[in-house]
Order: sequence, then structure tokens, then C-alpha cells
Amino acid sequence: MSKRFSVTLPDTVFDQLEALAENQGRTTANLAAYLIEVGVRNIKVEPLPTEREKNK
Repeated sequence: MSKRFSVTLPDTVFDQLEALAENQGRTTANLAAYLIEVGVRNIKVEPLPTEREKNK
């Protein structure tokens, strides 16, 4: 099941995201969803520094 939520980005970040999406032939929302998914998966593999500190 997919969930929806809204994200607010600085104009410069959105402009970069929009350009990347256009270059890849994707929608901006699709690229954003992909990047978030990849980021979350990477965090599971390599915990954030703040998470490492909690586990000490």
C-alpha cells in the first residue's frame, strides 16, 4: 500500500529536483518518491550518526 504526504522544499532544491526529473523523463513527484525510498533504505544499512550515538 502506498501512503501520501506533503513536503516543502527550498526553491533551489525543487528547481534541481525538477531539472533532474525532466532529464530522466519522470515526474518530479516520482523522482522525489524514489530518492526518499533510496535514502531510507541507505539509513537502514548505515545508521545516521545520531542513531549511532543512541546505541552506545
